Amino acid sequence: MAMENWLKGLIAAACIVVIGAGAYKAWSHYNDWRLSSVIAERQSTIDRRERCAAYKDNSRPFQNESEGLAKLKKSICADEYPDLY
Repeated sequence: MAMENWLKGLIAAACIVVIGAGAYKAWSHYNDWRLSSVIAERQSTIDRRERCAAYKDNSRPFQNESEGLAKLKKSICADEYPDLY
């Protein structure tokens, strides 16, 4: 009887360890995903700001854009980043 309880306790402890390890791994993956999404968002903001700075310095920074499209993008950039304009 005592051996049976000891074995049940050992199995319960092993289950707790396995569940804990799975939870740790899931939390770690979630944190990695969250961090990578924050980094991607910041990089996107930096890229967008750099493009807007190019519109400030040059009326048509990209050769294949029409004049109207360049003006529209410059207007949007001026609204989004007033400190650049």
